[in-house]
Amino acid sequence: MLRTLLVVLIAFIATPAISISSEQDALNAAKTLVEQGHPDKAIKQLDHFLASNPDHAEARFLKGLILVNQDRLEAAIKIFEALTKDYPELPEPYNNLAVSYSALGRFDDARKALQSAITTHPSYATAHENLGNIYAMMAADAYNHALSLDKENAAARDKLALMSELFSVGTINNASHQPTAAASAPAAKTQPAPTAAPAAAKAAAPVVEEEDAELAMLMEDESDGTEGAASEFEQGILSAARQWAQAWSNKDIEGYLSHYHPKFKPSRGLSRTAWVQQRKQRIAKPRFIEIEVLDPEITAISEDEARIEFLQTYRSNTYSDESRKYLRMKRDGEGWKIVREVSLQ
Repeated sequence: MLRTLLVVLIAFIATPAISISSEQDALNAAKTLVEQGHPDKAIKQLDHFLASNPDHAEARFLKGLILVNQDRLEAAIKIFEALTKDYPELPEPYNNLAVSYSALGRFDDARKALQSAITTHPSYATAHENLGNIYAMMAADAYNHALSLDKENAAARDKLALMSELFSVGTINNASHQPTAAASAPAAKTQPAPTAAPAAAKAAAPVVEEEDAELAMLMEDESDGTEGAASEFEQGILSAARQWAQAWSNKDIEGYLSHYHPKFKPSRGLSRTAWVQQRKQRIAKPRFIEIEVLDPEITAISEDEARIEFLQTYRSNTYSDESRKYLRMKRDGEGWKIVREVSLQ
């Protein structure tokens, strides 16, 4: 009954070892092998890819999903645990870690993982639903234990029957093109995969200083006019994101780079200098670039730090895609700057 994200997770903008197209070709080949019923071959494909790209989060996530669906849960847990350490601000690895824990009956570990997912992303509905399911499973386990101690306990028997009925209805069928959840997992549900290019359900790019706590929203106090302040707060972030996108569209490299905070850290150990050189090459190469920022959602972290998620459309003469983009932004004397950039597809 736990919902697992059976869509690919994280694809980085900065890809030092290979191009975007060849990277996606390698991942698509692995997905095709899974769809054709050859998960072992898919894992070999991913292992070959990871040999030269050991920190590639999307490939690691996909391998973890395949392992879950092979009922190789301990191996999957190692992958998802590592992803939660590398990307503590993303909720999806925590969610799939919880699914793996629950399939092994480790309900308390699953509960903790889901609570971490909710802490990082308070509006992540899948984690809230799964947490409710975990509590129900823990209750069923307790009722079953009560019956083992007292077979005449009618109240425990009735409640256990209710839990059994709950777990037998209301599940969402897996999409036919996606792998099903592990046989031992409780009726896992999938979330529909988007049709975007180099990533999936929730995805990624560069790196920042790590901050664990996030606020669900700005604290509102009608008596001191906080609603107006919150609106101004959000408008400042959205304006900065759109200016960043416009500079990218204009192929204004220096303007584009000026939107990144001095504390912005590229992913996978890439130096700031190497990242800048890579971005310059990728922006200069196409004849034209068009970037749009659509459907923005803003969440405050503190008075001077926030995250914005939006649908990003990218089009050039050589490549096009759309993805959910996550920018973590920090305000300094020059306005809002990007400290982390993640493509969520």
